[in-house]
Amino acid sequence: MSRQTSHNSEMSFFSRTNMIAGVFVFAALAITFVLLEMSRRAQVLNSERVNAEHFADMLRDDLEFALADYELRGRGLTTAFEMDDDIGQMRFNRLAERFMMYDGSIINLAFIENSVIKLVHPFEDNRQIVGLDLRKVEEQYRVLQRIHRTGQVQLQGPVELLQGGRGLIVRMPVRAPRTPGARPAPARVISVVIDANAVLKNVLGQIGDTGTTAEAYFVGLRSRDGMIGAPAAFARTPVIETLNLPGLRMELGVVPRAGWGAGDTMPWLNYLGLSLVAVLTFFIAHVVRQQNAERRTAEVQLKTAIDSLDDGFVLFDAEDRLILCNSKYLEIHDKCSDGIRIGARFEDILRLGIARGQFPDAVGREEEWLAEQLRAPGPEGRDFEVGFDRRRWMRVLEKPTPMGGRVGLRIDITRQVATRRRAEIAEQQAQRAKDQLMTAVETLPDGFVLYDSEDRLVLCNSRYKEIYSKSADVMVPGTLFEDILRYGLERGQYAEAVGREEEWLSERLATHRAADMTIEQELDDGRWLRILERATPDGGRVGLRIDITDQIRSRDRAERAERRLRDAINALPAGFWLFDEKNCLEMFNETYCRLYEKSAPAVRIGASSEEILRYGLD
Repeated sequence: MSRQTSHNSEMSFFSRTNMIAGVFVFAALAITFVLLEMSRRAQVLNSERVNAEHFADMLRDDLEFALADYELRGRGLTTAFEMDDDIGQMRFNRLAERFMMYDGSIINLAFIENSVIKLVHPFEDNRQIVGLDLRKVEEQYRVLQRIHRTGQVQLQGPVELLQGGRGLIVRMPVRAPRTPGARPAPARVISVVIDANAVLKNVLGQIGDTGTTAEAYFVGLRSRDGMIGAPAAFARTPVIETLNLPGLRMELGVVPRAGWGAGDTMPWLNYLGLSLVAVLTFFIAHVVRQQNAERRTAEVQLKTAIDSLDDGFVLFDAEDRLILCNSKYLEIHDKCSDGIRIGARFEDILRLGIARGQFPDAVGREEEWLAEQLRAPGPEGRDFEVGFDRRRWMRVLEKPTPMGGRVGLRIDITRQVATRRRAEIAEQQAQRAKDQLMTAVETLPDGFVLYDSEDRLVLCNSRYKEIYSKSADVMVPGTLFEDILRYGLERGQYAEAVGREEEWLSERLATHRAADMTIEQELDDGRWLRILERATPDGGRVGLRIDITDQIRSRDRAERAERRLRDAINALPAGFWLFDEKNCLEMFNETYCRLYEKSAPAVRIGASSEEILRYGLD
C-alpha cells in the first residue's frame, strides 16, 4: 500500500513536472511565434515600403526631368525674344505652335513685359488675359519680382490659373544686353502654363512601361500653393520625396492603394508545424547541448565582430561596470588599459586615466570633468567630444540599454577637429583683417567708398556719410550707386543738378563707370568736392571724396582780384605796360595801343620790347 502510494506520488510529481515544463514550452513557443510574426510582419511592411520608396524615387527623377525639359525647350523662345525685340502676335503664334507640338500637357504660352501680359497662345482661348497687369495678382507678381531680382528660372504651382483650372507655371527671364549709360531694359518673361495632372499622368505611364505597377499606388504632388493627384497619397503614413525645383519645393506622396500590408496573411500551418517540432525536440538532450554550443559560437562571433570595428566599442551594465569592450577601445585608452577589465567601474577607469594624463581637458577641473563624463545618457543618448593625449580627439556616442546600462562608441575625429579649428582661425584672421581695414578707412580725413562689380555699396567710412549727409540713410551695404544718387537728387543735394536732374544723373553714371576721371562737384550747401574714382581688379569701383572748398574759394578770390586789377589799368588815362624779367610783355591797357598805333598789331602778351619797336619802325 505504501509502495503504491509512493509510486502514485512519484507519478504525480512527474506529471506536475511535465505539466510545468509543457506550460513553459508552450508559453515560450507562443512568445516566440508572436515575436516571429511581429518580425515577419515588420519585414513585409519594410519590403513594401522599400518598394514604394524605389517607385517614388523613380517618379521624382522622371518628374524633375520632365519639368526641366520644359525649361530647356523654353530657351528657344527666350532666345528668339532676346535676338528680336519686335515679335508680334502672329510670329509668337508660330513659335508657340512649334513649342507645343506633340505635347498636350501645355495649356498656353505667354510673353510678359513689365508684369503685363503682351502675347498669348492659343490666342482665341486666352485673349481675355492679354493686357492683364499681373501686379494685381499678388501670388504671381511675387514670382515675377523674384525673377527680375535673381535673373533665374522660377516654377510656381499648382495655382489657380487666370483662365480657370489649376496648373504649373514655368517662367523664364528674357535677358537683354545693357548698354552703358542707357536706361535699364524692361523686365520680360516667357511663361509656360502646364497641366500638372497631365504631366503626372504621362510620367506614371512611362514608369508603368518599365515594369513597375504604377496602378498599385495612390500618387499626389503638393506645395504650399496646392495639390494635384490623389489626396489619399498623403494619408496613412505615405512615402515622401522632395522635388527641389527652381523657386519651388514640392512633395511627392506615395501609398499603396490597398494599404500597407493589406495582402499579408499569417502562416498558421507553418507555426503549427514549428510547434510540433519544438515539442518533440524539447525532450531531446542533445538539442540543449547544441543550443549551448551555438550560444558560445554566437558569443565568439559577436566578440569577433566588435573587435573588427574601426571605432572603440564599450558596454557597461546598470551599475556602470564593464561588460564588454573591443581592442580598439583599449588602444584608445592606452595609458589606463591595464585598469580596463570585466567588472571594472567606469568611474575607476576615468580616474585612472586622469591620474596618468590620458585626458588633458580634465587638468585643473578633475571632479567637474568627471561628473560630466559620468552623467547617464538620456533616452535619446549623448553625443559629445573628448580630448585625449597627444592632441587626439574622440567623438563619444552613448545610448542607454534596456537593462539600464550604457553602450558607447569612441570615434577618432582628430582630423575633423583640426580642420574645423583651422577654419575657425582663418575666419578669425579674416575678421581681424576686415576690422583693421575698417579702422584704417575710418581714420582717413577724406570720404572713402567701395562698390562691387554690380555697383552695389560694399563699405564707406563715416566721413563719406558726413559729406553726403542727405543720402546717409540709404548708404547700407547692397544699395546700388544709382539709387543713392537718386535719393540725393530728390533731396536737392547736388547744386549743379538742379533743373537738369536726369541729364546730370546720366553724366554722373557715365563718369562713374569710366572710373578713370577726376571731377569736381558742388553740393547744395556751397561745399566743393574733388571726386577720384578707379576700377578694382574684380570690376568694382573705389573712390575718394576730398573737400576742396577752401581751394575753390581761394581760386575765385584770385580771379576776382585779377579782373579788378585789369579793369583799373584799362581805366587809366595814360598808357600802361609791364614787362617781366625776360623783357616780355606781361600786361598793357588800351590807351597804350592807341598811343602806339603803328605798333599796335605787334602788342600781345609775351611779345618782347624789340619786336614791338621794330614793328613800329617798319
